[in-house]
Formats: sequence, C-alpha cells, structure tokens
Amino acid sequence: MILLKSIHLKHQGEKAYPYHLPFFNQDILFKSPVTLLIGDNGSGKSTLLEILRAKLNLFKIGQKDEAFLNINLKASYHLHKPRGFYFSSEDFTTYIDNLEKEKAWSKQEIKNIEDQYKNRSDYAKSLAKMPHNRTLHEIDHLHDRNLNESSHGEAYLSFFKSRMRDHELILLDEPETPLSFENQLALLYIIKEGVEKGSQFIIATHSPVMMAYPQATIYQLSSDGLIETSYEKIEQVESLKQFLNHPDHFLRHLFK
Repeated sequence: MILLKSIHLKHQGEKAYPYHLPFFNQDILFKSPVTLLIGDNGSGKSTLLEILRAKLNLFKIGQKDEAFLNINLKASYHLHKPRGFYFSSEDFTTYIDNLEKEKAWSKQEIKNIEDQYKNRSDYAKSLAKMPHNRTLHEIDHLHDRNLNESSHGEAYLSFFKSRMRDHELILLDEPETPLSFENQLALLYIIKEGVEKGSQFIIATHSPVMMAYPQATIYQLSSDGLIETSYEKIEQVESLKQFLNHPDHFLRHLFK
C-alpha cells in the first residue's frame, strides 16, 4: 500500500543547508510500496529521510533532531498521515549500547544492595533488588533472541523485524551497513513481508543488492537533481558487474 503518495519541499531561495539539495522545489512521487534513494555521499539521501521523519513525526530511537521542523513540506497521503519509524544502523548501535549500560547499572545496584543490606533480612534484600531484577528480566526478554549474543547483522535484523507493524511508513537509512550479502537478502525478504502487510518503505542505500528490489521506484540524487532511473541504468551496478566479470582488467593497473 502507498501510504505517502507524494511530497513537495519548498524553499524561497535560501542557500544554507539543506536548501541547496536537489530535491527542493520538486515533486517527489511515491509510485510503489518500495522507493530507493541512491547517490553519492552528500547527495542528500539521508537528509531527505531525516526531513520526512521530522515532518511526519515518525518514531526514532534515541534523541530526535528537530532541526528540520521549520521546512515547508506539502504531502499527499492515501488516507491520513501515516504512522511509522525511521531506522539506521547507527541508531541500532546506540540502542544496543544503551541496553548494556542499563544492564550494567542494574547489576551494580544489586551488588550495592548486598553490601548495604548485609545485616537485613533476605526478604528486605529481595524487595530492594526487585526493581533491578525486573529491569534485567525485561531487557533479556525484550526480543526473540539475545541481541548481544548474536552477530551484529543477525541482531540488526531481529531488532528491525520486532519493530515492524502492519500499515506503517518505514524509513531505512543505509540498512546494508552492518549486513553481509546473505543478511541483505534476508532484509529484502523482511521488506517483502512488510509490503504484503500494507507497509511502505523509503530506503537510502549504496547497495546493489538493495537496489535490485523488484518493482521498486529508484530515484538518483545528484547535482543534476532528483531523477527516476532503473536498476539496469545505475552506474554503480554496471561498474560492479564489470569488475566481477573481469577483475584483472581493473587490478592490473593497481598492481603493476
């Protein structure tokens, strides 16, 4: 389902960041459940997602950046402004670190109680420890698997899947960063499941694997503007194909 049908970001000639980016004063149409934003670093892919997150008030792990709230955004929806979330690998790393800090603090508090209550009854100790033991239990059972005992990629996928709900707008900022080739394929399947349950995805990516999602709308961001393209016309994909087919042609100039 296409929950967000189109957007138009308007500016009145401002030149400061982010108004110099190519998607301002241009209609952006979301014609399929999956839209891919591609382009070099600095082209504005991540900034566009951050603007959408801020203006649509989508969930984000950690502290929200409200720098883009004053940007003039005109949006067209299927029925109403959608629910959803913004997710990046950097946010996931922060989330895991915060969980570990919370667990470490609770464990230290339990040790402190052992010292402070050494002359008190076991019942008194148990009552004092109760909130900290509850915290540890809740963190350990927060997800289907222990995220810290999984590989980073597996933990990322498990956490991402646990966040998904039906009929949501999901913004993914370079989700391939912590993922192996196999896990990128697994992510494509998770996205497919989300689409089948009525969700819409807008994804900023450098990955030829992610770019290959069937029937996705692909927008290339560059100094020339924001232009719709196809998988077969993406220069990065074609260059990678050439390298994989003829690596010696590329490497012989480097290793003379």
